[in-house]
Amino acid sequence: MNGTERGLAACAALLELEREARRAESVLALQFVMVNRTRLLVAAEVMLFWNAASGKVEGAMGVSEVDPHAPFVRWAGGLCRERARERGGVVALCAGGDWDEAAPRQGMWAPLVAPDGVCVGGLLLLRTQPWGDGERELLERLVEAYAHAWRALPAMRSRRCSRRWSGSGWGWLIGVALLAAGFLPVSRTALAPASVAPRDPWVVAAPLEGVVESVAVAPNATVAVGDVLLRLEPSVIANRKEMARLAVETARAELFRARQLSFSDAEAKASMPLLEARIAEKSVEAEYAAALLERTEVRSPRRGIAIFADANAWRGRPVAVGERVMLIADPERVEMEIRLPVADFMTLPPGAPVRLFLHADPLHPLEGELTSASYDAETTPEGILAYRLTAVFSPVVTPPPRIGLKGTAKLYGERVTVFYYLFRRPWAALRQGVGF
Repeated sequence: MNGTERGLAACAALLELEREARRAESVLALQFVMVNRTRLLVAAEVMLFWNAASGKVEGAMGVSEVDPHAPFVRWAGGLCRERARERGGVVALCAGGDWDEAAPRQGMWAPLVAPDGVCVGGLLLLRTQPWGDGERELLERLVEAYAHAWRALPAMRSRRCSRRWSGSGWGWLIGVALLAAGFLPVSRTALAPASVAPRDPWVVAAPLEGVVESVAVAPNATVAVGDVLLRLEPSVIANRKEMARLAVETARAELFRARQLSFSDAEAKASMPLLEARIAEKSVEAEYAAALLERTEVRSPRRGIAIFADANAWRGRPVAVGERVMLIADPERVEMEIRLPVADFMTLPPGAPVRLFLHADPLHPLEGELTSASYDAETTPEGILAYRLTAVFSPVVTPPPRIGLKGTAKLYGERVTVFYYLFRRPWAALRQGVGF
């Protein structure tokens, strides 16, 4: 397709999208056109619609309902609010310091500015490829039509509502209804960092004290029963075995000599039991050294994948008896490992629902149930005091996620009133500041 044909195709797509936007009969229909049909004109991997009235992301490409508490959605909403305050036009974005690690690195912000100059919302487009000037110009024309269609829908509805309620004495009922809504029960929730961890893994530990000679498997490699995992330096133990063997041969030679002299030398005859005991002692030492030599090769006791960081980090490293080197885990048996900060702790009974938003796929949470929680809090590598929680994935989560993936877990606790849910943290901060 040459340049002229591409230009005609873009114009046709622009006219089609403008017609669909103006024919939309509801807010949801217009949102669907903006986040799903815009890709006819501009290609993007993620398209989100941000509503300036609510300050939230209300539409996403390929998703029927957006979870406002998802970490990726919250990050995108903050980015849209920041760009809307700058009151600029369509602008290309690049990943920066506060860019979400799960988001594509190239973005485009397209605000929906009504004819009166008010920003009613905006489109956030994300993809991995850089943007072209032609795409930005097409988006500028398209969002003008989107803004006009969006303003037309709520304007008529707001005028009808204002005529209905103006001059009436029912305004106070709204306040009463809001006050009553404060006593409605809701579930307490908390967000905490989480990762996919192996469930009931086999710990491969050093069987004896020594130095790691080599690691025979690669990280995340599949191993079978009996495969060699690592080897310890055998020279010290081999020398002990050889010395014990030579000691046995020497004692046997001395015993043979004593037996020959025993017919004429009483002292030689008396030394025979001692020499026999020495042979037995050195034989045991040789057998023990041979057993230790066999243990310098650590083999896999089960089938699974080898979980450790780096093989080169273990080569030449001294290890103590029982020191953990790696884990052997079944990739089909995984669980969530959650670190809940002490500041967000709440009562979580076993079986409480948990949702895991993986950084690799933040728009599709994985369901699970809480199984255990630690009694004492521990300091995480990030320096945060947190409780360790574990949860199993729901049976509908197939295939199980890969071990090592990280994300954010959302935990659901006991039911409380809306007032408690909204003002618990401000009240706790007030008590700490005032001291009562």
